[in-house]
Amino acid sequence: GLSRTPSRTGAAGRGVELVSTGEVACFGEDMYEAFLLSMMATGFHVPKPGSRVLLSTGPLPSKLQLLEAVRDLHAMGFELLGTPGTAAFYSERGIPIATVSKQPAGSAVRTRGEQGTRTALELVRSKAVAMVVYVALPDDTRDITSGVELRRAAVERGVALLTSEKVFKLFVETLRRVKSWEVKTWREYVSMLTVEESAVGSSRSPAPGFGPHSPM
Repeated sequence: GLSRTPSRTGAAGRGVELVSTGEVACFGEDMYEAFLLSMMATGFHVPKPGSRVLLSTGPLPSKLQLLEAVRDLHAMGFELLGTPGTAAFYSERGIPIATVSKQPAGSAVRTRGEQGTRTALELVRSKAVAMVVYVALPDDTRDITSGVELRRAAVERGVALLTSEKVFKLFVETLRRVKSWEVKTWREYVSMLTVEESAVGSSRSPAPGFGPHSPM
């Protein structure tokens, strides 16, 4: 799930399924480059190493599923912030992550380099984070309310937002693999595909009875 543009605030409150109503397709040297370019084509701002990423990774199965991706994100140099449950989970597994409160009325932990305390929502609204990764807790009305506010703030401020475990894992793997890319024309990609198809076709041997000199 990706939030496409800052102007689409209504989508933030209608759940993950309706966050994106359009599709973007891009060519690349491999699936990772094509995925990254398609993300950028939607207006998604790819965070740079050293920037802050706010994590709220939902129920325990989701936290476990994203464990290695979160570990990789830290290894690439991103500063991780997490809502209380998320921060506790990854901190217990040796991943440095600061804790921030979800609710404006709650108590927030001071984040590195900041004076005073700010909640997750305040950090997003002030664009003090480069990306938000938010996985909702099922059947929790309090989480739904705070989650809507957090996602809406990200969309309104143009902060990168991911709401799918699969997309987040693919995004982190893409950051690991793709360091640069080259802009190519449509004709260049078509010619690459033609060469590949020709190579595959020439390597296939004809089926018995269907060669060029087979008797009719």
